[in-house]
Amino acid sequence: MLEKYVYEEKTLEKAFEKCYEELNCTEDDIYTSYTEEDGGFLKGKKVILTVIRKEDVKKFVKYYIKTLGNLMCILIDLEVTREGDIYNVKMASNNNQILIGKEGRTLNAIQILVRQTLKNQSGLNLKVNIDASNYKGKKINNIEYQTKKICRDVVKTKVEAKMDPMNSYERRAVHNVVGTFKELESESFGEEPNRYVVIRFKEDA
Repeated sequence: MLEKYVYEEKTLEKAFEKCYEELNCTEDDIYTSYTEEDGGFLKGKKVILTVIRKEDVKKFVKYYIKTLGNLMCILIDLEVTREGDIYNVKMASNNNQILIGKEGRTLNAIQILVRQTLKNQSGLNLKVNIDASNYKGKKINNIEYQTKKICRDVVKTKVEAKMDPMNSYERRAVHNVVGTFKELESESFGEEPNRYVVIRFKEDA
């Protein structure tokens, strides 16, 4: 369970002051939400501040993935780092083949589970990127390499190219590569999970 801290005060400012003092934190260390309630004529209004520490999010992600590994009978070593509000998870296990799955499907399923569970626990849409033994990193490098080859062909022939279906992360890598060719443009079409990218020559190039 992702731990939450709740502070009830007459003003939001006082609630934050109490939070910073008790948790020994700053605004950059936490996620917050608050509500105001009318206590009636005698009590007046009060502010309820709910706080989640970003460090606790990292711990929760680590605990959740290790628990999944135990259910899969896989020992997982992992490192969780944070860049802004993006949580990056690097995993290694005693059975990477099962952990990654065919074409990375198990890896993607774990990522979806972690993101959805975090959303259910925190109410926040937090971005979590999960990789195992640099599988995604190597795949992106290969996609970028292949995209550059396709781009050079499109520049030469002026014939548009339709790429295979990819997830949003992979499509972003394709768009980034195409963006380095001033003569070309790219656009995504279709519905998930069959969404794909078309690379074409600019009409005014």
